[in-house]
Amino acid sequence: MASPQKENGYIPIANEIVDKLSRYRISGQEYQVLWVVLRKTWGWNKKTDNISLSQLSKFTEMKRSQVCRAINKLVSKKVLTSIKKGTTDITNYSFNKDYESWIASPKKDTTSPQKDTRLVPKKGTILVPKKIHTKDNKDIITKDILSASADEINQILDIFYKINPNINYGNKTSRKAIDWMINKYGIDDLIVITKYACSVQSEQYAPTITTPYQLKEKMAQLKIYHEKQKGQSFNSSSLKL
Repeated sequence: MASPQKENGYIPIANEIVDKLSRYRISGQEYQVLWVVLRKTWGWNKKTDNISLSQLSKFTEMKRSQVCRAINKLVSKKVLTSIKKGTTDITNYSFNKDYESWIASPKKDTTSPQKDTRLVPKKGTILVPKKIHTKDNKDIITKDILSASADEINQILDIFYKINPNINYGNKTSRKAIDWMINKYGIDDLIVITKYACSVQSEQYAPTITTPYQLKEKMAQLKIYHEKQKGQSFNSSSLKL
């Protein structure tokens, strides 16, 4: 039988905020992530906290892809704020108590649709100019649905940019390759692996890896190279520079 006590820890939340949250329309998964952020910040008398995706996934028992989507929605609605310093630091999250600045979700229309008897012209094909993706506009969102966040993908691209200034931040193949590797290895380990792969490009016998796709395809070659040349197992601890 559960017997929680306030003496063991509690979250001090103003009733005004609770009243607002009770009327605010967000998904169940968004609420799960929101409560973890409140627990990790206000629950420890802190305004902000560095919270990894692994922690959020563990506390909510949600997949990383679900956590990413929930975070992105909460940040876009200004319920949460996120700050990342550098390319390797964990994102810093905080709850925005200024509820008047929250962006409300549109209410669903429950009225019965009425049949439109007017003649509607056939849709024609509209040509939309392609957007050019460079380092300066790397935050442009592609149409592909990826489970990893844009920030995580751009972290890996930032590392490749140091040895390959021609890297294309909007390249779908690269972003899909990074997304696949983040789901397989996790963002923290992938950052370590990517830095190592870039650092050995000038060494003899090292596999040529200057793009995310090459890293994905040559991961086994990189492992063999490391274990032969360094005499160490291929893991994040032995790869750290």
